[in-house]
Amino acid sequence: MHGGLGFSGKLCGVLTGGCCVLALHAGRGAPEESEDPRLTLMICDLVAWFEQEYGSQFGGIDCGDILNDDARNKLTRCPVIVMAVSRKVEEILAANANGT
Repeated sequence: MHGGLGFSGKLCGVLTGGCCVLALHAGRGAPEESEDPRLTLMICDLVAWFEQEYGSQFGGIDCGDILNDDARNKLTRCPVIVMAVSRKVEEILAANANGT
């Protein structure tokens, strides 16, 4: 069985989580607040980086692609991807720190 969004084997859960962290920092805190106008650009930056970094390496950004339909690959690939996405999210947030 794969992970991914809702254990569907689709979109990598690490990428989804990274987008959620960006939205937590730059999204709205309350309905009357406005989201940071850079949020969409930050998410697009993360997704483009992820596609270049892992989509090209594994032939796609779905969990099934990354794991190559072999759940044993979770042990080696997922931890590396989690750390890389974490660093990239920190980089994106730092680059957009003024005004957020």
